[in-house]
Amino acid sequence: MGKVKTVSILVAFLIFCSLFSYGQAGKLFRKGLRANDIHESIAFFDKAIAENPKHLNAHFYRGLYRSELEDYFGAILDFTTVISIKPDPDSFYNRANAKFSLGDFKGAHSDYVEAINWDRTFYEAYYNLGITQLNLKKYKAALRSFNFLLANDPSDFMLYTHVGYTLLKLGYYKYAFMFYNTGIKLDNSSLSYYNRGLAYLEINKFDEAKNDFQKAIELDHKNASAHYYHGMAELFSRNYDSAISSFDNALSFKALDYEALFGSAIAHFHANDLEKAKAHYNKAKNILNPKGNKFDSISLFETSSWYEDERNMLAIYFDKLNSL
Repeated sequence: MGKVKTVSILVAFLIFCSLFSYGQAGKLFRKGLRANDIHESIAFFDKAIAENPKHLNAHFYRGLYRSELEDYFGAILDFTTVISIKPDPDSFYNRANAKFSLGDFKGAHSDYVEAINWDRTFYEAYYNLGITQLNLKKYKAALRSFNFLLANDPSDFMLYTHVGYTLLKLGYYKYAFMFYNTGIKLDNSSLSYYNRGLAYLEINKFDEAKNDFQKAIELDHKNASAHYYHGMAELFSRNYDSAISSFDNALSFKALDYEALFGSAIAHFHANDLEKAKAHYNKAKNILNPKGNKFDSISLFETSSWYEDERNMLAIYFDKLNSL
């Protein structure tokens, strides 16, 4: 009899400890939600998880806050913990976002699909799935995702832009610009003209691109990217003085824009202002290689749109400008 009684007391004690631990974890979690500073919130979530490693809300919110701090690996660990115990669409969606931010598009794609499988009305997941499919060059799949969203919300102008871009990649230029035009009708903004300008630039319609970038600048003079791509359109049109002016405008907003500096160097090179060409080129390289290492190849520009979209041109002018 005594032995049974002892075991019962031990079980009761363990239950009490478990309830106490869970209660403490809950209090710490709520303090984390109320905290004004994100780092303080995470510290409370850490304590809550230390008290109860299976406190899923603490893991979920810590994952969200870690994502805000760009600690994507930490966020993925938290969302994975939640998914391993009690999977839900929000955890798959947020883990996908973290993976997307790290450039893991295949992993993000898989998680967005899982989120949608759990909730067929999860429109944000469909939207991000479409963007991910674009990054994976799955253009037909992206078109299906965006068309599904358009059927549910035909007033979202950015969806028309995404469909337009997808059709452009599929080679349906006429239909692509029909969607870009509809997007502009719905939202007559700098962003809308800028996006259509990028599309024209991609298919080498430089005059149309310049017109759209100019309109984007008129609507928002501080649109540095519109100034930059206006400069690119002028550069490809061999209007070097106009290109220099546009690149200068872009640099007035982003002085350390090495892409604009490189474009400006090329334009100055053709305008026969070799001193400025060399100065802008060297400044671009110094931004990319601040320690002045002897490493000197086009790989310096591997994070730039020049390397991605205009690698042959980059290689030609890298050598020409290096020889100045």
